[in-house]
Amino acid sequence: MNVQCQFHHKAEERIVPLLEVDELMCAYFGVPVDPEEFHEEWMDRLGPLLAMGLKGDLLHANLRAAYLMDPSRADRLIAVANYLEETFFINHWTD
Repeated sequence: MNVQCQFHHKAEERIVPLLEVDELMCAYFGVPVDPEEFHEEWMDRLGPLLAMGLKGDLLHANLRAAYLMDPSRADRLIAVANYLEETFFINHWTD
């Protein structure tokens, strides 16, 4: 099963490519864009969960469980997830 997601900017009413999502996120968090990987590796860490439709408290609980040994990492990823949920409609589907 192939699971995918797409980010639709709420304010601008447009679909945003992943690289631009990362650029907007980096600007929001005040960090430089890394040309080799996404901020906090968000697409690798959050992408599959978002593509499966997880959000809010369920997503947060999943991250806390996955990063029991590194709670500060969980907090950073939750901050990223919150930004994504506040800024974008996240469309997800399987094919």
